[in-house]
Amino acid sequence: MLLFHTTWNLRCVELKIGFAVSDAYMPGPASSHLDLFQYSFPNRISGPLANQRVGNLQVSATTSKERWQSRREKGDDLHEDGEGNPLDLQVYLSFLSNALKIFHNTVLVLEREDGTVCELYDMMFTLKTKLQQRQSDGFFGAQTGVLLQQFPDRQAAVLREDMCNFYQSSLTYLEQRYDFSDSNYQKKVASLALKKSPFNFSHLCEAVEVLQLSKKLDMDALYDEYCVVLPHQQAIVQTGATVVEKWATLLKHTHTHQT
Repeated sequence: MLLFHTTWNLRCVELKIGFAVSDAYMPGPASSHLDLFQYSFPNRISGPLANQRVGNLQVSATTSKERWQSRREKGDDLHEDGEGNPLDLQVYLSFLSNALKIFHNTVLVLEREDGTVCELYDMMFTLKTKLQQRQSDGFFGAQTGVLLQQFPDRQAAVLREDMCNFYQSSLTYLEQRYDFSDSNYQKKVASLALKKSPFNFSHLCEAVEVLQLSKKLDMDALYDEYCVVLPHQQAIVQTGATVVEKWATLLKHTHTHQT
């Protein structure tokens, strides 16, 4: 699962993300899977109280009204909306509201009771791909883009750089904590999820090898069963059923053939 905690103060925006994979997916003590990622936006932010909710995640910012008023009296260049709220703070809140939905949606998928290890690699790879695409496109959310248009080009560029750095820090964190390489056993069993396309026998052999089942299975008999279910794979892939339900349907054909 992914855990979130956010904190704002007078000098920076601090975002902490904890990431843990269930013991069902990764061996070893649970504590070894829980790491804390911390990212601080370098821009100084001061302003009134702001709150926002992203799914079940509460995002809040509390700053000193006295300090904000002092900056206003000194004639600092403060970008505010019609109600006197700081626009730079709104930019960060809008961006985090948009960006954290990606993580939140991954949380919901990982917490499903019918999830399987066959699906884990694609879940994490999808999360990584979404972050990379947003970073490449410089996309921070439609509302964030509207807010950025209210800043001078130079200041808007600084804000964009902060948000791009967030994407990069998130990607670095994911790549350090999760194995996206071809050697990851979760990638080798991903085809068995029957999500995008049927698996071939070589995929099945890879899964057998990585799960160390080759000495326990009759590979000739396994190939015969593979040939029996092969004509039915495509239709099953196209259904919206869970992985367990798909395999239950697929294996029924082997029982029918045997009888």
